[in-house]
Amino acid sequence: MRLTERRRAAAALALALLWAAPALASVLTYHNSNRRHGLYVVPGLTFAAAGTMHRDTRFAPALTGQIFAQPLYWRPREAGPGHVVVATEANIVYALDEATGAIEWQTALPPPVPHKKLPCGNIDPLGITGTPVIDPATARVYFDAQTLTADGPRHKIYALSLSDGAIVSGWPLDVQTAAAAKGTVLLHLVDAAGASRAGVAATSFTITGGNGPHFLDANMMAVTAATSSSKSGWVVFFDVPPGIAGLTQPGSAAVTIEMPAVPVAAGVVSIARARVGDGAPALPSNVSFSTQIVPIFAARGCVACHSGSGTGKDLGDLTLSGSANLIYKELVTEKPNTRVRLAAPETSLILTMPSREDPPDGHPNVTFTGPRDPDYLKLLVWIREGAKNN
Repeated sequence: MRLTERRRAAAALALALLWAAPALASVLTYHNSNRRHGLYVVPGLTFAAAGTMHRDTRFAPALTGQIFAQPLYWRPREAGPGHVVVATEANIVYALDEATGAIEWQTALPPPVPHKKLPCGNIDPLGITGTPVIDPATARVYFDAQTLTADGPRHKIYALSLSDGAIVSGWPLDVQTAAAAKGTVLLHLVDAAGASRAGVAATSFTITGGNGPHFLDANMMAVTAATSSSKSGWVVFFDVPPGIAGLTQPGSAAVTIEMPAVPVAAGVVSIARARVGDGAPALPSNVSFSTQIVPIFAARGCVACHSGSGTGKDLGDLTLSGSANLIYKELVTEKPNTRVRLAAPETSLILTMPSREDPPDGHPNVTFTGPRDPDYLKLLVWIREGAKNN
């Protein structure tokens, strides 16, 4: 950092401290709010007092790297002084004494990326540009750092302890690797009329294997502490395994959520809509094998796989071609109490093999997204009703 840049940074930090210290309130994110309103309430800062403000020349930390990210102010819950948290383009994070600017700790991360290795931009080098975020509950600071690796420039998300600057175990997160491995589902909860549905509890639904639900507020901003949907009705699931995703609901759910199966690809955001109705999901009844069960096998790709030249023709010694009577014989009579188990319907192979399991079973793909899948429920009820050839 050049001398003039150091002086400008020191002046900005000193001014920020003059504003923040009297209020003793932490500044945890960019512009002091997830809504980025930039509102700072400082008791005692009147027009008269502002006229006497001046730079505190004693506050002069020597920092390395340009500063584009807004410095943050962290005052722990317990009694004691506050700290200024500064991140630079040199990929160095500092904690400074709020009164003197003395460096309390500093953490140097892997090197930033030189401009010549980037396709565009005017920051050289490129390191930590975005303003970090402080989580007061865990006393950690999170941020993205552009780093130079053996595989080229990579974005990595770090978590540091605010007590000593140590990198938290399990971090950093390689964004490119994480995004490439799994997908994201952005889901809109609506009522029967198509209007956004608020008040849907997080305990009412999930996506198997996904991280969520995470709710968005009316302004489409993330609300980390939310336990139910806002009036926007939008919810996000991260780290969803590639394949076909669908909602599952516990038996205690107070609402019924219907969502079509959603294709999920690695590194892709899938957008879906789910209809929410009051009352627990209703089970089907009087299920017909020929008119309700057999069509499931064709619609879900089971017949194409387990017949003719399909890849699953010989897997499990199961063939699903021919009439409803032949398919019934394959499922029920050829291997009694195996593919269909009347005594314990949920353990029937025609339900467990096509479902997602951890660890995975030998079935090559996931057909049923979960125990609330409509076709899964039809099969389950058909078995509970005696697995009749009707």
